[in-house]
Amino acid sequence: MLTAHDPDLAAALERHVKVLAGDIGERNVFQPDALHAAADYIAQQWSVHGCAVTRQDYQVRGVTCANIEVALAGCVQVDEMIVLGAHYDTVRNSPGADDNASGVAALLEIAGMLQALSPRYTVRCVAFVNEEAPFFFRGDMGSLRYARAARLHGDRICLMLSLEMLGYYRDEPGTQRYPPLLRYFYPACGNFIGFVSNLRSARRLRWVVDAFQASSNFPLEAAALPWWVPGVALSDHSSFWRHGYPAAMVTDTAYLRNPHYHTAHDVPATLDYDRMAAGDARVGCERGVAGAGWRESWQDPGPRKGAAVTVGGRFQREASVSYRTQFCRLIRRRLAAASGGTTVIRVFPRSGPRKIRSRAYARRALLDHEVNANVLMALDRLAVLGGGKKTPVVQRDEQQLVQTRLLRRLQEFDVDGAVRVNREARKRNGVIRGLA
Repeated sequence: MLTAHDPDLAAALERHVKVLAGDIGERNVFQPDALHAAADYIAQQWSVHGCAVTRQDYQVRGVTCANIEVALAGCVQVDEMIVLGAHYDTVRNSPGADDNASGVAALLEIAGMLQALSPRYTVRCVAFVNEEAPFFFRGDMGSLRYARAARLHGDRICLMLSLEMLGYYRDEPGTQRYPPLLRYFYPACGNFIGFVSNLRSARRLRWVVDAFQASSNFPLEAAALPWWVPGVALSDHSSFWRHGYPAAMVTDTAYLRNPHYHTAHDVPATLDYDRMAAGDARVGCERGVAGAGWRESWQDPGPRKGAAVTVGGRFQREASVSYRTQFCRLIRRRLAAASGGTTVIRVFPRSGPRKIRSRAYARRALLDHEVNANVLMALDRLAVLGGGKKTPVVQRDEQQLVQTRLLRRLQEFDVDGAVRVNREARKRNGVIRGLA
């Protein structure tokens, strides 16, 4: 088992990051020499560990791009596999120390660790290309090409873990931000590692989190959330969701914590390598991945109802209850606790009644949050807005202000969404039901 502070591992992680983000720097198809240098460095490091390196080459805008892979054969379920991935490209004009040299550094060291562990399942460590814009979620995205090829080949991938930005930590209160509503459930200090998945992958996420916590006391927060929550799908794991594979992301939460995200200031000196060694590389330790035993066969994708919902790394299961209902109940309990139990809060799934008798919370949700199209969609789906007879959510003299702010935000982020909401508003005589 890894020690809490492994100086040799921390030094190795720092060396990798300094080579990728310092010596090589910005690496993408617009800087092809740097992109190829990064790919060669990754292949060379794995070769040093005695790993057989393979490449998936393809052309993008006249530049040869490659996903780089090593496969470590399992000792029990050889035909079932876990994919560990991290993208090695960067956005333009950024050296990409945290995004994502930190993830690649962890991936390089994990592969070396697993060489000596004889993992239960076959483990594929893959460095993906072209995760960043303008290729994200498009056909030339490296992980999307890899997942498509795996599906066509019939590969039995029981889990994919995306290592996305792993090196930025802060202990000061207020250094951690969240998508709307989630800040009520999680800590305000950015000193933890996050595990995130969609609802369909919740069961696999739970097992990985349990294995991680069994081998480490490093601070951890986990969440299985709808894919449309902002930030949940923003990495290579979303490519595997699109092809029917369970997947999760391991992250320091990216732009929700790191102020240098996608800037020229994302340099190696901003990262905490001791915490990377204590926490992030442990994802690949024997109990975390190599020895984790799934409680179901690969063929079982997990039920749509009654699966786990997570908050703060703790999982709850309610049989025969839909994901959306569980999520709504979870929000209701947490908001009631946050208000000291003095506010009557009712949250229902989309098909149920829409009521909330908390003027204070409604104002926070509408006026304090930065409302954009994703926020409005989340609020509408969770149905947390509406009005009571005696305590209206928003006073009538504030109604126009709320509507104006909502539409302005929608126009900034999603023009089509603004048109759609405007059309629905005319039908309901108000942007949100219950305000008029």
